[in-house]
Amino acid sequence: MRSAVDAAMLAAIAAKCRSSAAIRASSDLAARETGRAKALEEREVTGISSGREAPGRQGRRLEILRLAGGLAARPPVRYTLERAAGARSPAAALSQARPGQEPALDYRRHAPASRFTGLVEHYWSVVSPAPPEPLRAVLVPNGRGTVQFCLGRPGRRFSADGPDRENADVYLPTGTAPMVIAQEGPSHYVGIQFTPWGGRALFPRAPDQPAQVVDAIGPLPGKGSLAEDPAPELDRWLDGFLPGRRTASHELLAQATARIDAAPSAVDVGSLSAELAVAPSTLYRAFRRGIGLSPKQYLQVMRHRAFTDALLAEAGGLPTALLAALAGYADQSHASRDFTRFTGMTATTFRDTYDGIARLMARSAG
Repeated sequence: MRSAVDAAMLAAIAAKCRSSAAIRASSDLAARETGRAKALEEREVTGISSGREAPGRQGRRLEILRLAGGLAARPPVRYTLERAAGARSPAAALSQARPGQEPALDYRRHAPASRFTGLVEHYWSVVSPAPPEPLRAVLVPNGRGTVQFCLGRPGRRFSADGPDRENADVYLPTGTAPMVIAQEGPSHYVGIQFTPWGGRALFPRAPDQPAQVVDAIGPLPGKGSLAEDPAPELDRWLDGFLPGRRTASHELLAQATARIDAAPSAVDVGSLSAELAVAPSTLYRAFRRGIGLSPKQYLQVMRHRAFTDALLAEAGGLPTALLAALAGYADQSHASRDFTRFTGMTATTFRDTYDGIARLMARSAG
């Protein structure tokens, strides 16, 4: 009888030891997962202040900063947002622009068909008469890829990733580097703004760097139709790339980006995976494969966007230090480093001289 009791006790002790070992192994695995994801994040997140960029790219980014700095050397071009009376299409707005007045920019958003929900946020069109002098403007990252078609006189595009190119019929994937565009004469552009993962879902073989649509994707849509009514023609063009189904990775990205977009100042990347009930490495891979950025990079971009949106809205004259704190930055120096990294200028210069096109786009959102 005693031997049976002893055997039972030994079996219970062995089971407890196995359970403790399993708990420790699970804890160690979770720690390793978190450590790997954190290490990958640290390797991914680079910028001007990190000093880890390739020398050639550093020089190119300095050129972007020089071009952007030129915005402060002269008064900015101020636009008014105008929908020409009776203009049923963006092209008609340009033909009805009144000479002798300050430039009137027609910026519109067009709704895509419902079958593109979760892939495309909106279509857009911009029509503008010639500015009084050559225009240069900084385009800052917004966490979304875009395809842009030129229906008028193309400008030039300068980026940190290569030589300057004609700003026409281009696929711009999600990225973290600012761009400078230069435009002379009247302009007419039509484009697609994707969800953070929409560009890669529709064009999985497209490169990670800006590329001409004909090289990266295929034939262009009909530009005559784009000029009159962009939405039906863009719907027709995208139908050829529509994926058969929405993947679990897209669902995860939808949840994660929705949380970050809603309140980037309140999100901690380290706890985001736990909130979504996935491993840190799973979330990291979903972002890198689906968006092209790591979760931390995406959070940085959206935090910066919240900061710049507040500056564009002028935020009731609040000081930039307070705006930075409201956007979730630990201190103003941190905000200043990110601001230079993403825009090529200081926050004060941005608020005082930023081109009116971006201001109008921000105010007409929704």
